[in-house]
Amino acid sequence: MTTHKTIAEQTIVVILAAGKGARMRRNDLAKVCFEIDSVPAINRLITAFKKQQFRKFLIVVGSKTEDVLKTTNKEHPGVMYVYQEPQLGTGHAAKIASEALQTIGFNGNVLVTLGDKFIEEAAISSLVSGYIKQQAALAFLTIPKLKSVRGSEGKVFLDETGQALDIIEKPDLAKQAIADELRQHLAKNKNLTTKRILRIINKHISEPKKQAVVAAEFISLTKRKRL
Repeated sequence: MTTHKTIAEQTIVVILAAGKGARMRRNDLAKVCFEIDSVPAINRLITAFKKQQFRKFLIVVGSKTEDVLKTTNKEHPGVMYVYQEPQLGTGHAAKIASEALQTIGFNGNVLVTLGDKFIEEAAISSLVSGYIKQQAALAFLTIPKLKSVRGSEGKVFLDETGQALDIIEKPDLAKQAIADELRQHLAKNKNLTTKRILRIINKHISEPKKQAVVAAEFISLTKRKRL
């Protein structure tokens, strides 16, 4: 009989903790080490999973690796680590973890989560219960559509039964928003200036590095001779 304890025992929790955390506006501390109610976010996360009987952890580190190791080893010795270099985003971090698990011959369940998020035990329990009940090949948690987080993250589209249909990442949403606004402006004014294009890009993506990746095709419009 499959139980919550059985699933937990057969699972490695992969924690993605390699990001630089530029949004925190601090360069002296890894983002997963920022405190939530006086406890480093990553330690709080590991504790929540341990209370739900999970015992195996693999942490993907990269930026400020020493900070992360020092913080987690203090409260949770015995966790495993894998280094991500270069840091190419969440998907790449998950791939690095997958390759590491293959190398050690792990063939159990894998639960992937972010090291800087606050997850309640009830949410973890709900995820495991749903996984067992539906005998699913894959399960994941989403948060409700709240005004406080609207527009800050990607979106998961569900059908009427609650099954996931598609996932749209935040950069894709920003790219679509830029395209929509440019299209609307063209419909009204029939021309676009370099200044107008850049203003629209900056409105939806403020960081230059992200603009170069996400909005490259729009930026190329500003380099044309006739605008």
